[in-house]
Amino acid sequence: MSLPDLSTFCPPPFFCGPDGTSRVCVTFPGGGEICAIFPGARVPDPSELINALLQSVNAALVPLTPLFLVFEVLIAVVDCIKSVEKALGQFPPDPTAITSCIPNLLAALAKILGLMPFLTVPLLVGQLLDAIICFLTGIRNQVLAIIAKIVAILAAQTRAAALPSISLQIVTNCANDDIDLAMANLNASGAPIGRIIAIVNGLMQLAGAQPNADGSGPIPDPSTIFGAEAAELVTPLDDVITVLQGIRAVLP
Repeated sequence: MSLPDLSTFCPPPFFCGPDGTSRVCVTFPGGGEICAIFPGARVPDPSELINALLQSVNAALVPLTPLFLVFEVLIAVVDCIKSVEKALGQFPPDPTAITSCIPNLLAALAKILGLMPFLTVPLLVGQLLDAIICFLTGIRNQVLAIIAKIVAILAAQTRAAALPSISLQIVTNCANDDIDLAMANLNASGAPIGRIIAIVNGLMQLAGAQPNADGSGPIPDPSTIFGAEAAELVTPLDDVITVLQGIRAVLP
């Protein structure tokens, strides 16, 4: 019996780079370059490599957005100047060329106006609140899962004492240690939320917007509720999520 073609089991590595390597780069205006970096000795999967590159490119393109909008306005202005010259270069003057360039110019100017803080800050705050609400909802779901595990561990401890079973007791003690570690990590994950909320409040005041729907004060800091036991976290999390959802509802 002959062996199958091993090339079907060991395909040759695929390289994305134009030079036949795994080096893939994106060059920005001005000559700046971002390259995909994949640590490790193994040949990277192309999708992993490009995903890492696109994450970096996405972050790098954000500061360039205003520059691109300015270029768009300049191009629209130049087109209108050319249209004016063309219209005045004939007799009688033809205003059709001038009027045809105005919609593009107005559209470009509207994008520039969209960079003004009083228009962009509420949008930014709303999107940040969306992320925070999603994060806190995920934390709440994790807390509920931990509570369910605690209940199961208590039942196992009761069973271990009734048998009695030293082995089962050791297992439940280990499970309790895992729960304590999970709660410590969960409580620690909530600390950065307070800093983000402080930035959000500052942005809203800068834009002259009221942080709360009724203008009663700044957005509350959700990080203050972390540090409690699992059973004591669910209700405070529900209250904070409800407050944030109310504030989010009045933002664009």
